[in-house]
Parts: sequence; C-alpha cells; structure tokens
Amino acid sequence: MLQRMFIYFCMAMMLVPALTMGTVVHAEDQLIGQIIQGSGSTLYYVGADGKRYVFPNEKTFKSWFDDFLVVEQVRDQQLAQLPLAGNVRYRPGALLVKIQTDPRVYAVSQNGVLRWITTESLARKFYGDQWNLLVDDVPDAFFVNYTVGNSIASTTDYDPEAEEDTNPTIGDDLGFRHIRQIAHAQARQMQECQWLNRAVWRLQKRIAHLGLEIGAIGTDLLEQCVAAVNDSGNAHEKKVTICHIPPGDTEDSRTLTVGKSAAAAHLTHGDTVGACTHDGDQDDTAAPVISGIGYSASSTSARITWITNENSKSVVRYAQSHLASATTTLEVHDGTPVQAHSVNLYGLVPSTTYYFIVASSDGSGNMATSAEHALTTGVGADDTTPPVISAVSSDVATSTAVITWTTNENSTSSVTFADESLATATSNSVVNNASMVTFHAITLSGLTPATTYYYKVTAVDGHGTSATSTQYSFATDMLADVTPPVVSTLTATPSTTTAQILWTTNESSTSRVVYALESLTTATSTETVQNVMLVTSHSINLTGLTASTTYYFIVQSADVSGNSATSTEDTFVTE
Repeated sequence: MLQRMFIYFCMAMMLVPALTMGTVVHAEDQLIGQIIQGSGSTLYYVGADGKRYVFPNEKTFKSWFDDFLVVEQVRDQQLAQLPLAGNVRYRPGALLVKIQTDPRVYAVSQNGVLRWITTESLARKFYGDQWNLLVDDVPDAFFVNYTVGNSIASTTDYDPEAEEDTNPTIGDDLGFRHIRQIAHAQARQMQECQWLNRAVWRLQKRIAHLGLEIGAIGTDLLEQCVAAVNDSGNAHEKKVTICHIPPGDTEDSRTLTVGKSAAAAHLTHGDTVGACTHDGDQDDTAAPVISGIGYSASSTSARITWITNENSKSVVRYAQSHLASATTTLEVHDGTPVQAHSVNLYGLVPSTTYYFIVASSDGSGNMATSAEHALTTGVGADDTTPPVISAVSSDVATSTAVITWTTNENSTSSVTFADESLATATSNSVVNNASMVTFHAITLSGLTPATTYYYKVTAVDGHGTSATSTQYSFATDMLADVTPPVVSTLTATPSTTTAQILWTTNESSTSRVVYALESLTTATSTETVQNVMLVTSHSINLTGLTASTTYYFIVQSADVSGNSATSTEDTFVTE
C-alpha cells in the first residue's frame, strides 16, 4: 500500500512540470507579422501561414507604413525556408487606384476588392479636393491580385476610415486574424502531450525498478491530451500519428496511425507522439515535400533554390514557353541528395521570360514535382539600344489628361509638361511611374480648363537606356457655362409712335424686347422685337406705337451657352 502511494506521489510530481512547461518557438514563428528583407532589395511580409508575401512596389509599402524602420534583415537561407505565397495589396481605405488600361478610379476594400467611385464629387467627399494626388496606377500585371466589387454611388456605400480601422495590419487584409491564435493553441497542446508522454515513460521505468507493473498508469491523462490536440468531433474516433519503438530495438521503429485509445496504450509503453525520424526497414512510399522555391537571375544565368523535408536529388526543367505546350525543354540535374537545393541555369537569353518546374526524388525513388514558376532574365550588358516610343495620344477632360503610349520593350513611364512650349518654359511638371511595362498610361491632374499644354514622354529600359518623344500638345476642355448674363442700366426713350429700349449685359448676348398694352402677366397678346447678334450694349427700336399710351415691357438676353436673363417688368408712355 505504501509503495502504491509513493508511486502516485512520484507520478504527480513528474506530471506537474510536464503540463506547465512552455512551448517551443520556432524561428519562422518569430517572423510572423514581420517585414523582412534578404540580401536583395525585395521586401516581404510573413503571414500567419508561415509564407512570405511580396511588396510589388514602394507605394504599396507606404500605404501600410510611414518609413522603412520596420524592416528586419534575415539570412537568405532563412528567407528560402519561407515559401512565396503572393503579393501584398494596398491597404484598404488608404488611397485610390486605377488600372493603366482602365480610366476608372477605384477605392480599395478588404481582401483586395476594388470599388469604382462613380463620380468626382464622391471622390472629393471621401479624400478631399486633392483626391487626384492619391491615385496610383496599378500595372496590369498586378491586377490579378484584386477583384472588382460593387460600385460606389453614394457616401453611404464606402467609409475610408472604417476600412483602415478594420484592417490595421496586412494579416487582417489577408484574412489571418485567427489563424495564428489557433496554430499557437494547437502547438501548445502538442508540446504538453509530448512532455506528458516523456513523464509517463520515465515513471514506468521507475516503477519497473521497484518490481511493480501498473499498466494503466497515466492512460486517462494521455487520452485527454490526444483528444484535445485532435479536437474535431468525437474524441473516441480520433486518429493520431505515433512512432512505435519495439522494446530493445530502437532501430526498428515504425510510424503508425492509430485510434486515440490505442495511442494512449502505445504511449504508456515507450512510443512517442509524431512520426519517426527513421522508419526501420518499412517501405518508403512518401515523396519529398518541396517548399520555399525561389530564384535569382542575371542577364544570362539564373539560380533556382528550394528545400525538401528529406534528402533528395535535384532537377530543374525549363523552357521559354509554358512547359505544357513547349516544343523544346531543357533539364539540369544534380544527383547529390540534399535538403537545401540549388541549381544553376546558364546560357540564358537576356530580357527573356523562362518557365520552370523543380523536382526532387528521394533514395526510394519517390518523386515530387512543383507547380510551374516563371523568371525573367536581366538586360544584357551590351544593350545600348533605347526603347522605341510609338502611338502617343492624350485623352483630355476639363482638369485631367491621360497620356498613353507604347514601347517595344519593358520600360518606365514619365511625362514632362507645361502650359507653354517646353523649349521656352521657365518651369514644368513631371509625373513618373517606375513600373516596367510596354503599354504606358500617365494621368495628369489639377490642370486648368480651356488651356493648351505641351508635353513629352520618356521611357527608360532595364539597362538605363532612355528615349524621349518629340513635343506634343493638347487643350483641356472648357468648364460648362451655367451662369446667365447680368442685365443693367435699362432705359426707355419714347416718342409719339416709337420707343428706343437700351440696356447692357456683363457678357456678349442676344437682345429681345417683349411688350404689350397691359401688364405682361395678364396680357392676352404681346409683341416681340429681337436681335440675335451677341453684344454687351443692347438697343431695340419699337415702332408703330399709339400716341399717349402706356406700354409694359421686359428685356431678355441669352449668352452663347443658352443661359438666359430676363429683366423685371417696366413701363413707358408715348408722347
């Protein structure tokens, strides 16, 4: 009896620290939510899924952060262990975007949803009078990161501040709000199971030294632990992976998947939670797991890197078109079994896109193949030929203009403009876009209506060679005139049978006099005399009048836009 009490006391003392031990934090977990950079210039966000997301341009980064102080430097080997998953999108509510081939301006909502702002007045209400300065051109190549949602037709359809508040981090926009919490909880539970497993195993050894055997010791706790880690329904139906270690033969270990109750029994007799690191002489039918595919490219070569979960050989298959339809493909092999793979491709063509897959085979002949990826080689050192600019055109409104053109190679976009010839202008303005494209579109904003502007476009290729167009011009549209003329200094000079009506207007307009023998508001018949000439000093002569008679009249003037002004009613008396 005393021995049994001592055993349970030992068991309690060993299990308490096991269940309170902290979890192991992996290096990649520490990077979650961080902005990282390897030896290159590209910045990445590390998601809660353990993958990295690329910032496609500086404006995307600046929509989330004010400066680059948040960037953490990491080793390239550490970077390669984080698989690429996609691009970071603009922060919802932070700014406006447009597609280079689409003149519409969009607001950004969560999960990369673009919503067309249907009127300029709505853009002003959301972002102020200088809203146009917040518009960023999204290259067509990045449009796949977004989807188009419902249009914004009223102020109740969209709230920029609410969008920003709802998405304080990139992870929130990517939908990772709860993933990390769940992952950490599961990791903590699994760690507790492993410590509990070791504690029970050590206790069994001590019991054996006392010459006793209590087969069920710790089983109930282990069952609860396994059920908690695999919590997705009925605990009695759970499956758990264990490493079965036959007594006295650790080299003949086996990875087994067993029920929860059976797992508890295995664990009490020396087996461990999780797959074996080495499975005896059991047949290996599992292919390597490929992750962390990356590349770096020069003008004529490229290095492809990836990692596998076990030692395996390296193969890269590539072509200048999609591999599924390519008529010619090339392969590079490396027969050395490794987990960190690096394959060099040589003899590539500068400024060319190559499509590739990687493959790895383990010692048992199991082969894994990746999805297709693409890379573009750099510009050759001997490229001194500037881009060829063509099809320059302008799409003009009252205060904006969209300048478009094409080039024969990928290059940047720049428009220099002024309200006089650039050859003599004392000042000018420049709008740039650093995206490398062949179809170029630059929006000029804040222009003056009814004004002629002169401009040139410039394109710079990847080697720094530039081309500038000849000078072009466009005239902005006039603002719509909705203001009627102002009538003033109205006088009437009557005689016996005639009268001269004089007045002035503040803009050129027509002349018209309507008169009658009684007030025009009640008159059953009226007479009209008019002149369609556009003048500011108006004179109309009325003839055939009756002597000693009172006449009632008004004058009317209409400007070139059709805006009309009418005077108040007045009278005169013939002699």
